[in-house]
Amino acid sequence: MWSEIWKGEGNLCLMIFLSIRETGYSGGGVNITCRYDREYTDNTKYFCRGEWKITCSDLIRTDMKNNQVDSGRFSLFDDTTAAVFTVTFRNLSKQDSGMYRCGVDISLSEDTYTEVNLNIKSELQHKSPKQVIEQEICYKDINRKIRTT
Repeated sequence: MWSEIWKGEGNLCLMIFLSIRETGYSGGGVNITCRYDREYTDNTKYFCRGEWKITCSDLIRTDMKNNQVDSGRFSLFDDTTAAVFTVTFRNLSKQDSGMYRCGVDISLSEDTYTEVNLNIKSELQHKSPKQVIEQEICYKDINRKIRTT
């Protein structure tokens, strides 16, 4: 989380930016839940990729409420009762690692957003038989020590 403070029209303003860290696996998917203020339930929601707001490219955007919207590998569901929207990102690859943003489009003002740092790891590897055997031997030795004491 980080914040920005500025003075505007005689008021001291504070904007808080939230940040989410999410880990996914190559070939799998992730669900990213983004919260927003209840006053923005009627606003358009979006998910974009980019380190900076000005260069963030929309991956999915919708003004639909309480219905899932699909676009390629992405789905977005805006739950206005809970004031959250959930982005589902499918068929992940290592190239998908990076910075994203969950955003709420606010007309005539600064959009609110949450930064999402997505890290994609290689597919889970199965242990080799040798590793499993070594673990079994270790457990047998532990049991033997427990029985003899």
